[in-house]
Amino acid sequence: MREYAKLPVMGALIVAILCGMGAVDVVSRRSACYTMAHVGLSYFESRAGHPHLALAHADHAVRCNPELALTHHRRSAAFAELGQVTEALDELRLATALAPADTRAKWSETGQFFEDQGAWTAAASTYSEAAALFPNDPEGPMLAGLLYQYRLGDAEQAIPRYRTVLERLPTHYGAHYQLALALLSAGRQADAVAAWRDFLPLAAAIDDRASVESAPAALRGVAKGR
Repeated sequence: MREYAKLPVMGALIVAILCGMGAVDVVSRRSACYTMAHVGLSYFESRAGHPHLALAHADHAVRCNPELALTHHRRSAAFAELGQVTEALDELRLATALAPADTRAKWSETGQFFEDQGAWTAAASTYSEAAALFPNDPEGPMLAGLLYQYRLGDAEQAIPRYRTVLERLPTHYGAHYQLALALLSAGRQADAVAAWRDFLPLAAAIDDRASVESAPAALRGVAKGR
C-alpha cells in the first residue's frame, strides 16, 4: 500500500475505485492517498446515484486537506445533488478563495446543474454570484439575466444584469437584444426603444432580419436614428 503514495492524480482515482470494491479502510489510513481516494469515491457514489455517500466521502476529503480547492469542488457538487443550495455555494466560495482560476468553470457547472433540475432561483443566484466574483466575465450576468427574464418572470432583475454584460463587453449581441426586450417587458418603453436603436446596427451588420422582424410590435417600427 505504501506505493500508492507515488501515484499521480489519475492513479489515485483508480485506487479510489478499488476502494469502492472493499479496500477503502486500508487506503484511507494512508495519508498520501487519503484525499484523492475520497474525492474519487465521492465521484463514484455520485455517478451511482448515492448523493449522501458522495457527500460523506467529500467530507472526508475536506477534513484531510481543507487547503485543496478540489475537495471543496467535490463537496459543493455533493451538496448541490442533495438540493442544499446554500451549502453548495458556501463550498464554491471556499474553493474560489483557494484557487480562483480553477473554480470559475465550477460556478458555471453548478448553475447548469441547478438549471437541469429546474431550480431556477438557485441557478440565477449561482450565476449572479459568479458575476460578482469574476468581474471581467460576461457569461455569469448574461445567464442570470436570461433566467430572471424567461424562467422567473422578473424583467427588472434581468435589466441590470444585461447592462453589466454590456459594461464588460459592449458588443455583446445577445445582451443588446435581450436588454431591449426586458425593458419593454418592464413597461419602460422609451428606454426599450433606445436600447433597440443600439441593437439595430448590430443586426444589420450580420443581416439578422429574423430577429428584427420577429420583435414585438412596439419595436418593429423603430428605425435607426428616428
